Amino acid sequence: MVKMESQGQTHSPIQTPKQGNFSRPTSGQIGQRGRTPPQPRLSPLTALKKHPVIAVLLFIFGVLAVLILFPSEEKKVRKQFKALSNVVSKAPGENVFTTARKAQEIVPLFDENCELIIPADSVSAYFSRGEITSYVIRGRAQFSDLSLTFVDLSITFPERGTANVVLTAKLKGKIVNGDRMDETHEVQSTLKKINRKWLLAAFEVVEVLKK
Repeated sequence: MVKMESQGQTHSPIQTPKQGNFSRPTSGQIGQRGRTPPQPRLSPLTALKKHPVIAVLLFIFGVLAVLILFPSEEKKVRKQFKALSNVVSKAPGENVFTTARKAQEIVPLFDENCELIIPADSVSAYFSRGEITSYVIRGRAQFSDLSLTFVDLSITFPERGTANVVLTAKLKGKIVNGDRMDETHEVQSTLKKINRKWLLAAFEVVEVLKK
């Protein structure tokens, strides 16, 4: 440090730099030099507006996910008729294990008491699940092969928890004595939704279309 005097005036000492007094930039400051400032983040809504194609694809995927995970009531009703078709149908050479399994699968499809109406045969009665299972087993035993299909289903929901179905039932098969069966019937059916499951509650054979 140098102290200077001139004409009776005393000048402030001049500070000379000492080694180590210079402040050095930190590593963070060095890294920030030349760095592009961060861009503001877009909100999801703004991003979708900016990319409409992506928005459409997300919407489609969302709809498909809902349809797969949460099937409609109509689809659930159709599923019951498909299940009934599977348990009644019989493939040639069916083994006893398959027969027993199908007999067990009949019960969950029906309400506790199911009404069956066949005006042509003067049949109008209620049958329990056990009786229905017994009749189906005995009926299948008369055939070496049997096919039951339901087509042209028209489904309506007149009130909550009730489904009315008008359909065409096709029954084809070969009886154990060698005779063939090929019948087509128009059928009306009612299903009741119990414990979140659609159960078959009534069948009425409206018309014999082919016999």
